[in-house]
Order: sequence, then C-alpha cells, then structure tokens
Amino acid sequence: MSETPAQLPYGLSPRELEVLTRAARGQTNQAIAQALFLSPRTVHSHIEHLLRKTGCASRAEATALAVRDGVLRPTPQDVEHFVERVPAD
Repeated sequence: MSETPAQLPYGLSPRELEVLTRAARGQTNQAIAQALFLSPRTVHSHIEHLLRKTGCASRAEATALAVRDGVLRPTPQDVEHFVERVPAD
C-alpha cells in the first residue's frame, strides 16, 4: 500500500507554505532567508508566487486566508501575530 502525498492548498509548494507560515508569524524576508538558508531574493520570489497563487495582495491578506481556511493554525505563542488588535476606547 503506497501513500499519496496530500495536495497542498492553493497549489502552493511545500517551500511556499513554509515561507507563508514564517511570514504569518511576523518574520521578515531576511529572517526567513536566514532560517531556511535561502537568499532574501529567493524568499521574495516565494512570497510573490504565494500571493499570486492565493489571489492575495499582501502577506497579511494571505495569512488571514490561510487561517480562515484552516491551513495555518496559530499556537498560543503565535496568537499575537495572527490576531488584529483593536484599540480600547
């Protein structure tokens, strides 16, 4: 019995999903590049590709889409990056 890899959402590659996850946590392109041993330009390209594939205009919009669709599930440590803060009156 062989296993078929699950189809990634929005047609993202595994690397694009990894970059989106790190971007959603508030990491800069430079920080993502260092963590994944990539150049910042390569990270920028991954961001451009994932935005095109998701139809989003920004990293924040892509994050919101991925959270809404259950692709990204914030941990308690990530909540500050995933939740919009509304100023108190």
